[in-house]
Amino acid sequence: MNEQENLKLILSLQPFLVPIIPTIILFFGGQWLLDKYAIKKKKKETEIDLLNSIRRQQYDTLSQLYTLFAKFMELYRLINSELTNLNDIKMRNELFKMVVEAESQVDALILKIGCEFADVDDGKEKIEKMLGNLRQSVQLWREKVSNGEKLPFNRSSQSDYLRFKSAFAYVSAFMINKIHSKFEAPKIKMDLVKNILVDSFDNKHEKWNISDLDKKKEYKKYYDPKVEG
Repeated sequence: MNEQENLKLILSLQPFLVPIIPTIILFFGGQWLLDKYAIKKKKKETEIDLLNSIRRQQYDTLSQLYTLFAKFMELYRLINSELTNLNDIKMRNELFKMVVEAESQVDALILKIGCEFADVDDGKEKIEKMLGNLRQSVQLWREKVSNGEKLPFNRSSQSDYLRFKSAFAYVSAFMINKIHSKFEAPKIKMDLVKNILVDSFDNKHEKWNISDLDKKKEYKKYYDPKVEG
């Protein structure tokens, strides 16, 4: 069969070949496409599982913060109760151990927040001040119990009491905003986390003034992205 005959044969078969060309291509390339799709789907599912795991851990961390707030409120009522005699060494030691345990949990929480929530875009000074304020706000319990004194929370607007409540509210708002607005793991750097942790425990945060709170922005900006910090 010469070339001319071959050409005639191909042309005669053309009406039958054209409709089945996509099927032929799918037959030979279909498995490759299916494998590629399966790999892509698996990768996406893995990413979703990872993000869900991260968010569950973040919610757990937030829950720990709420639990610690309740713990310090419990300790406050115990310490200031008329039934509590801080001159009783045994009673004071028991309270002191409870206070130290709760305070140490705050320390660990500061590290978790620095690693799991703080982002390079947040600004180191703001995060440091926020966590440093939280750290200092709970130190009063240990100092007062150690000296056998009641907590000076004689009114809701008392400076130390207000600092304690505002510190927990501030950090809670920050964490909630992160959970609700971030759909990927925070972009952190080891040096940033180290500096945040070290500087949050610095004594420079001991001094605090009610004027530090800008009531119009300090909390709202973590609930409302439109408010600039």
